[in-house]
Amino acid sequence: MPVESYHGFVDSLLRDPSEIWHHAYEQEISEAGRSVLLAIRTLGGKCDVRVLEGVFGPLHMHRAARYNFSRRPEDFRVGIREVMNSFIKPCGQDGFEVIDTSVLDLLNAVARGAPDNAVDMIEGAARFDQIEQIWSLAKAERGGNILAALKRESHRIAPSIARLARLRRRFDIEGGGVGYFSPTFEVRLALIVEMAQRLGAPLIAALIAPAYVLLLEEWGAERPQINDAIKLLRTMDAAVSLPADSITPMRNTVLDAVKGHKDKLRIFQSVVFITIDGVDFVPFVSLLLTEVNGTRIADRVVVMTDGDKGTRAEDDEEDTANDGEAETRNTLPDETEQSGDGTRAAPEEEVVDGGLIPGERRKFALDRLAGELGATDYFAAVISTYSLESELIEAGNAELLEKAYLELHPRSKSKWRNALKKEGDERAKAINKIFKNARKGDFAQILARRVEDGEELKVPAYIAHAIEQLVVT
Repeated sequence: MPVESYHGFVDSLLRDPSEIWHHAYEQEISEAGRSVLLAIRTLGGKCDVRVLEGVFGPLHMHRAARYNFSRRPEDFRVGIREVMNSFIKPCGQDGFEVIDTSVLDLLNAVARGAPDNAVDMIEGAARFDQIEQIWSLAKAERGGNILAALKRESHRIAPSIARLARLRRRFDIEGGGVGYFSPTFEVRLALIVEMAQRLGAPLIAALIAPAYVLLLEEWGAERPQINDAIKLLRTMDAAVSLPADSITPMRNTVLDAVKGHKDKLRIFQSVVFITIDGVDFVPFVSLLLTEVNGTRIADRVVVMTDGDKGTRAEDDEEDTANDGEAETRNTLPDETEQSGDGTRAAPEEEVVDGGLIPGERRKFALDRLAGELGATDYFAAVISTYSLESELIEAGNAELLEKAYLELHPRSKSKWRNALKKEGDERAKAINKIFKNARKGDFAQILARRVEDGEELKVPAYIAHAIEQLVVT
């Protein structure tokens, strides 16, 4: 490479680190290794080893038959060995994840550059959520080649979609419990409707009616998933190219199911949200739940607060070192802060065992306050483990948050990705540091706009739980 070109070469690598992986992907691993990587991409880049092996088998078998390469019983083990510590790394006790988000960039580029790979990943899928992953990639920026390939090869992907849409959700757990595989039948039907609308493929449109029948069968034994049903309604409303005489009756049935939970919808629509600066919830809870002449201001109060695990000590150190820099949104109340009645509020560290994370201490204190007010049945405190930004990432929104953050800070890709390389508490600390002085309002608006434009946002479990607590009847 000429010396004068070196600076441009390095700059291009920094802008698109996936280029670093291309040679290794194409030249240094076998078809088994490539099947492992394509499989983990269909799972979002992170999964349990048993799940990965379960999706590797059908995908590798499909690719071998289509591209005429031989398979061996040990291919999964060989493929893992080839890509371990170069493309993927161990995660948790029995899991794997991509070693860097640029590996996902590589696999996205592989699908965009040769979109038959995306077709293969759907045709060889073993779970419906794999189809969700590839469809999200097709809808994303620069996904036009994938959309065109899915339309062109709709005869190949339709049987796979139909087969996976039929898979049962409910399964029994040892001890008498019941569990559910995701996605819901509402989500499955919504995806099929959207694919039929975007691709204009009759073979995909033909899958709508059978998926609708499956949804009705599910509703015969289980209650509708309201959030997903609302998403399905919106998808049906947007499907203007599909025959109204078939979609409208389905939509009306879904709408009736949603209205069947009108009491909860009415409650949610009447909720008043109060955002406070800090974490001193005590005055608000006291005001809203104190009973006067047999009456309280609020029928029910739900407090949702960050857990802040692993971030408090770092914030304290940085605040001391920076001598007066702005505090983070989630610092704890000062020990000398006054309570609503003018008495000194006890610091949280004096309330419970200091081994709990800050959010757990806040919850303990608020639950105790609700008990003292005789309002336990009218109150719930819901906490996360980390901050909102970290929880959004842990819920599977890393790619979406990266787009929003880099739109706001286009020269900070390395800082963002270095933070995502970390795990657990260390990643939470790094994300907290990134957002400490970020323009959170602008970031939230960009994120909201992307979601409104159709990008998927996976709701963290603690937020869903808070909403459920709001509509308790």
